Amino acid sequence: MSEVNHYVDYRREGGIAFLSMCHAPVNTLSYELRCAIDHYLDVAEQDQEVKALVLRSELSAFSAGADISEFGTEKSFAEPSLPALCDRIDRFPKWVIAEVAGYALGGGLELALAADKRIATRGSKLGLPEVNLGILPGAGGTQRLPRLIAPSLAARMMCDGKPISSEQALDLGLVNALLASSEHSEAAIHQLLKECEAGTPDNMFEQDYSLSREEETALLEYQAQQARRWTGLKSPQAIIEAVQRGMKSSLEDALALERKLFNDCAASPQARALQHAFFAEKDALKVPGINRDDARLAIQEVAIIGSGLMGCGIAINFLLAGIPTRLLDVNSEALEKARAYIQKTIESGRDKGRISAQICEQAMAALSTASDYEDIANADLVIEAVFEDLTVKQSVFKELNRHCKAEAILASNTSTLDLNAIADVCARPENVIGLHFFSPANIMKLLEVVRTERTSEPVLATCLKLAKKINKVAVTVGVCYGFVGNRMVAPYSREAFRMVLEGASPSQVDSALREFGMAMGPIEMADMAGIDVGCMAALANQHEWQGEESYQALQFALREQGRLGQKTSAGVYRYDGGKKQEDPEVLALAKEIAQSQGIEQRNISKEEIIQRCIFSLANEGFRILEEGIALRSGDIDVIYLNGYGFPRWRGGPMQYADETGLQNVLQGLENLQKNLGAYGERWFAAAPLLKELAQANRSAKSFSNV
Repeated sequence: MSEVNHYVDYRREGGIAFLSMCHAPVNTLSYELRCAIDHYLDVAEQDQEVKALVLRSELSAFSAGADISEFGTEKSFAEPSLPALCDRIDRFPKWVIAEVAGYALGGGLELALAADKRIATRGSKLGLPEVNLGILPGAGGTQRLPRLIAPSLAARMMCDGKPISSEQALDLGLVNALLASSEHSEAAIHQLLKECEAGTPDNMFEQDYSLSREEETALLEYQAQQARRWTGLKSPQAIIEAVQRGMKSSLEDALALERKLFNDCAASPQARALQHAFFAEKDALKVPGINRDDARLAIQEVAIIGSGLMGCGIAINFLLAGIPTRLLDVNSEALEKARAYIQKTIESGRDKGRISAQICEQAMAALSTASDYEDIANADLVIEAVFEDLTVKQSVFKELNRHCKAEAILASNTSTLDLNAIADVCARPENVIGLHFFSPANIMKLLEVVRTERTSEPVLATCLKLAKKINKVAVTVGVCYGFVGNRMVAPYSREAFRMVLEGASPSQVDSALREFGMAMGPIEMADMAGIDVGCMAALANQHEWQGEESYQALQFALREQGRLGQKTSAGVYRYDGGKKQEDPEVLALAKEIAQSQGIEQRNISKEEIIQRCIFSLANEGFRILEEGIALRSGDIDVIYLNGYGFPRWRGGPMQYADETGLQNVLQGLENLQKNLGAYGERWFAAAPLLKELAQANRSAKSFSNV
């Protein structure tokens, strides 16, 4: 017999029923698919001829898990719920075998865990990534996985959130057999059923489990090892609790515990933030009028102008993606150093197992150098990565306009300069675009794709498609000083350095913001980037702060003393043997500057440090939104999550403002404006859009330029 609907293909061959999911594209476990599976479980249970059921997929994936579009809707909890469906499979009176091909993630793996046996094809992926959304597996994963493999290893797998290969799953005991391909499944199924003939289906509800002292020790040691990485995180701690307590209980009680912990996490600000980040990264790829699949320009050869660290880092991205890349620099010695640096970096990745020896060899073979613009005449994409000076960059683009083929895309890596002014020197401004990589360019995921007033749609579509190929998170932005990321970091840094003049120590400022969740404090970040770089960025925007004597005064004073940060072993901090230390000389310098400018020093609380820095960051984000530089608040968050070390579990500065409540953010800014005198009046005026949204009881997320 055979039955087919839109979600399941059901057929019986002899005593075996095959229930094949076919809910394109990846068998997300929507309400409709759950209903279809539940229905055919009824059919199989009532058919006396059926001795065993095989749960499989007609698609390239077993199942990608829960349908996240149903999160927060009635369908998400409608019966049969996913937990209830998994429990039914576990209690099913006939043998159930899950055949995993492609990948089984989240709820998809939980379905497979509820089966009596599991087989998987080679190359398949199995994982429980819920921790990345601020929750934990909620359909039995935290209880069935540690009952199948070592509990400490189960906890690692769930807390890490990354899938494992089917080969690893076999070694762990998570799957019972490995197949060369799905074509060999019939024999494996019959072999498993033959082995099971003497027994009864493995109903976990009827079996006793325990947590050995050795496993509990391993579990707690793992938790202690991750303490620093998990600072502030809720869901990993909940997973540990679910495994530790659940393994000491009956499965029924353990599942009740899992449900409680799941609901606690799901209702938390962290879950909202992490799910916002997940959807924001998908939405960032959606640019009105642009379809990446319509990109008409093939990028078969890339040229990079400038062989410094940034140029080298950019080149490595393309080389590892298999795209021939040529570095151009008039200094032959610099080119030799660049080639050596690129080779060392790529070979280091090979030695650490991050890339294969073959990819390493192919990447180096794809690298070439040049010292004359004529040598890059055939490049499809040229990226300028020279000194951050408008005149210098314009001179480069004049040469590119003269030597590059007509259809070539001409890109600048500028981080602050007016890209429209750069495009103006070209006879083909529609081919000019900004590709702002973040340092180190071969590691940082973010790519700001800067659209000028005249950038053509095919050029933009091509660059967005190319970003995916080189494994970057691309966000399209408009032209203004600093675009989105660096424009917003200016007020964030301004407040950090101003508070040092007002009496906070640099380490106090950095510590408060690291505690908030930032990967680095703003002052240690300035030392790492270079005090001279910070001064140059401030001068590029001087018209915005003209007349404010305190604006980055400490950085300018440090530059005068030759204290440029880590690269000179002294900046705001002193670096002895690479170890960062607070420097009394800098504290004295800050006090001296404060006295000369009439700034009274005082004690500053951690709460004030966080509020002044983070609210300033978000406030500038609202100005950017209002000006149309960013399409949506989520795009701003994606930039800060992937380029500036903003804690993912807070969702980004705009999501943080939403979570705090825009009325509260507005009130906080108004209080700072009032309490900080003339300085506050100038710098803490709320953005008009923030006021408008707060007064209308709306969120940043509700506003869109799309």
